[in-house]
Amino acid sequence: MPRLESTIQSVIVQYLRGRDDTYVVNVGGGASTARGTSDLLVCYKGRFVALEVKRPDGSYGLTKPQAMRQEQIRRVDGIAEVVTSLADVTTLLASLD
Repeated sequence: MPRLESTIQSVIVQYLRGRDDTYVVNVGGGASTARGTSDLLVCYKGRFVALEVKRPDGSYGLTKPQAMRQEQIRRVDGIAEVVTSLADVTTLLASLD
């Protein structure tokens, strides 16, 4: 059975919070959260990174609001990515160094 997004997200948050060069906010999606806001908002060495966590089996893709938010972030030179594992995150951060 594929890992739940929440499990993957917890592993990623724990990793990011353990780094000295990273700040992460686990958005969690509540009534006051704008539709489509990414799961994790990260500041990595001064760069804004929005991470949308999805299952690795592709069973759930981006919603239209999520895709719209990612495009808005990219348009202003932020980084917005879909990740399915901790390995995706470490690869992304390495590419920003």
